[in-house]
Amino acid sequence: MMSYLSLNILEGGVQPLLNDLKVFRASEMLIIRAEAAADAGDLTGAATYLKVLRDARYGSSQALQILGSQTEAFGAILDERRLEFLYEGHRWVDLKRLGDRGNRFLDRDPKECENLSACSLTNSDYRFTLPIPVDEISANNTVVQNSNY
Repeated sequence: MMSYLSLNILEGGVQPLLNDLKVFRASEMLIIRAEAAADAGDLTGAATYLKVLRDARYGSSQALQILGSQTEAFGAILDERRLEFLYEGHRWVDLKRLGDRGNRFLDRDPKECENLSACSLTNSDYRFTLPIPVDEISANNTVVQNSNY
């Protein structure tokens, strides 16, 4: 996984997978800043951070996207997150966190949907919340299982 590097240095040697050192990418920081700007209503600032990200990705100056509302800004942020973190497993959490604010939802290719009973899910669907493991519930009697599990 790209988001962390596992190394521990003991007496001059390296022991892999003992401690995790978090490594953040510049692209992630730009997207976080764009999200903060959009949340504060600074649509030009959000668009500028996304432009810096696209300029670096494509190696040339990209057009500044005009964002007319916070919904458009969060949608653009989710679109950039989808491209930047492709195949890293963040999309599901991103949609749960920001999907409604950016008018983005779980979407699938029509061929995937041929054998699925529920092809499109709203961001509030219970299937976006995972069940709590039985061991955790057994260890703490105050824990209540998530709805519909």
